[in-house]
Amino acid sequence: MSQAVPKTAEIEAYFRKYPDVHREVIVKEDILSCGFKYTDAALERAVNAQTKMYHLFSYDRITVADMHKRESTRVPEEIRLRGGQYGLRPLIVHSRINDKTPYTVDVVDGKLAFLADGEIIGEVEYAPRPAYYDMTFPDKTQYAEIVPLTWFGYFAFLTCLRNCQYWGDKEECKFCDINANVRQQKESGRQYTVHKKVDQILEVLKRIFFERPENELRTHTLILTGGTIVRTVQKADDIDFYLHYVEPIKALLGNRWCMQLQTAAKARPELERLKAAGVNSHQANIEVWDARLWKILCPGKESFVGRDEWIKRVIDSVNVFGEGYVYPNFVAGVEMAKPWGFEDVDQAVKSTASGFDYLMAHGVMPRMNHWTVEPLSPLGGQEPPPLDYYIKMDLAWYELFCKHRVPFANGLGPMGPGKSVNANSAFQDMGEC
Repeated sequence: MSQAVPKTAEIEAYFRKYPDVHREVIVKEDILSCGFKYTDAALERAVNAQTKMYHLFSYDRITVADMHKRESTRVPEEIRLRGGQYGLRPLIVHSRINDKTPYTVDVVDGKLAFLADGEIIGEVEYAPRPAYYDMTFPDKTQYAEIVPLTWFGYFAFLTCLRNCQYWGDKEECKFCDINANVRQQKESGRQYTVHKKVDQILEVLKRIFFERPENELRTHTLILTGGTIVRTVQKADDIDFYLHYVEPIKALLGNRWCMQLQTAAKARPELERLKAAGVNSHQANIEVWDARLWKILCPGKESFVGRDEWIKRVIDSVNVFGEGYVYPNFVAGVEMAKPWGFEDVDQAVKSTASGFDYLMAHGVMPRMNHWTVEPLSPLGGQEPPPLDYYIKMDLAWYELFCKHRVPFANGLGPMGPGKSVNANSAFQDMGEC
C-alpha cells in the first residue's frame, strides 16, 4: 500500500511546477482549499483575538454541529502566516474550519505555529481583538455582532440582512449556504441578528471610525451587504431597504471612508439613487461566467434578472460609480462543480478569464472568492477543484489586470506579496503590475 505524499512535498512540487508564481500565492490557495483546524492550545491563545463572526456565509468545510464547542465560539476571524522554511512574506488567510485537513494551527515551543502534516511551515499571528468587541447594548446585543471587522481590521463588515429571498431549489445559488447558515447558527445558541437596528449600527460605527484607540488597527472601508431582496423586508423593497441604512451612515461618516454596497444588479436610475445617497462603489456579484452554468448555479438571478441583463447592468454601473469602483465577485472554482461544471482545468480558466477580459475592458474590476464547499450548500459533499486551477486563475486575472490597467481603488485593499489583506483569495498577492 503506497504512503500518502506529505503536504510539504506536495507544496514544494508546486513551487517547482510554477517557478514564476510567488510561494505565498500557492500556499494561500492550498490552505483555502483544504481549510485548517485549531488545537485546544491554539484556541486558548485566541482569547484576545478578533473572533470569527460568520458575517453571511459559514466558509467552513464542516457544520457548527460537528465542531468542538470551543471551535464554534473562539475561532479567530483570520490568521497572518509568515516566515518558516519557505520564508513566506505575510499572508492573511480566512479561517475555514475542516477537521479532515493536513493544516493545523498549534502552539509549539510556546509560539503559535502553522503546521502541514505536523511540520512547521510558518509563524502565526491573530488579529488583535478590538476593545468594542467586548461591549454590549442594554438588550444584550454584542457590538461585534452588529458590525464586526475583517481582513485584519481593514474592513468594517455590516450585514444588514442575513437572509436571502432566493428561496429553495429553484432560486438559491447552488454554492451558497446563507439561509442554512442562519439556521445552524441559531440552533447552536449563538447570538445571530438577522435584521440590524440603525441606532445600534451608528453607535458601533462611532467606536470603529471615531473612537478607535491609537493602538488598534485602522479601518479603511465600510462594506454594506446582505441577502438579495426580491419582494419586501419590513415593507421596503431592495433599494429602499438599503437606503434606510446608507443615508444615516453617510450622515455620520461623511466622505472620509469608502462605502461599498453589495446588492443584486440594478438598473441605471436605481444606481443613481444609491450614488446620490453616498454609496462610493457597488458590487453586483456575477459568481460564474459561463452562460450554461450561470442558469444552473444561479437560478434565482437568472429568473429575476437574467445573465445578459445582469452583466449589462454591471457594466452600466461604471458610468455611475467610475472605473475601479465596481467589484463584482466570482466564486472561483465553482465552474468546476460536479456534475455540471468543466472537467478540464484549462477550459474552466479560459471561460472565466474571458469574462474578466470583457469586464475589465469596460472598466469593471472583477474579484474572486475562493470557493469553499460548505456542507449545508446544495453542492456540499464534493471536493474542491485542484490547486492548479487556482494558480492558473490567479495568473490569468493578474495578466488581464496588467493588460487593462483598471484603476485599483482602495475598496479592495493593497496589492502585492506581503501587502495584500485579502483573506479569501490570493489574486491580490500576485503583484503590483
